[in-house]
Amino acid sequence: MNAAMANRALDDMDAVMWPLIPGGRIPLEPLARAIQGSPTLNHFNLTNSQVGIINTGSIQKIDTAITQTQGSDAEGIGKIIQTLTAVVLAAHELTADEQAKMVELIEALSQQVIEGRKPAVISALMKSLKDGLIGVSAAVPLVQKLWEALQALGS
Repeated sequence: MNAAMANRALDDMDAVMWPLIPGGRIPLEPLARAIQGSPTLNHFNLTNSQVGIINTGSIQKIDTAITQTQGSDAEGIGKIIQTLTAVVLAAHELTADEQAKMVELIEALSQQVIEGRKPAVISALMKSLKDGLIGVSAAVPLVQKLWEALQALGS
């Protein structure tokens, strides 16, 4: 909308300065396409069915946290979080609400890994993840591996 108003202002100025060649305009169509486009995720591929189930903002935050762990002492944890998130998104054993809750827990845990590293908070998040994913056979070993990696990191 701002680009359209700027273009209108340029049109008005050109009308006053008639003999001059009109200046450039802000291209509106590429801006509109960029705004309507889907979020860019570097570590996850979401299908249309998954987008309705989960909060894509949570996935974006997890994706950002994974990127921030690269090259740090928590890089291995970032890879486990990436795999665990993909397993949760693909888990047919979980209802849509359960998937959303697990993604929110993973989001909070990923934020702790890159920011706070408060042992009590991480412990509570891990317990909730473990309890929530007990019926997802592919997730159980990942949760255990994540817990071991977090303990080795000193969290």
